[in-house]
Amino acid sequence: MMSAAQAKLVARIWAGGHYPHGDKLPVGGYDTPTVNACIKAGWFEPTGDKGTHANGKPFEYYRVSQAGLFALADFLRRDK
Repeated sequence: MMSAAQAKLVARIWAGGHYPHGDKLPVGGYDTPTVNACIKAGWFEPTGDKGTHANGKPFEYYRVSQAGLFALADFLRRDK
């Protein structure tokens, strides 16, 4: 079951509001428990694109998966 923090993160990434990366989330180096929980639940999937933070730590881009959209819709239905 999705929490409010997870729903906000999934919605923000899906809507492309994660400036400057658009609808992609860089994962690696600065991950929060919310990001890690969403990945573990399968709500984000890797895009295959990789990069490096300014401090040299590598990261990989993730995007919202189909399961993430279904979980967000379920959260919104329950929150009504």
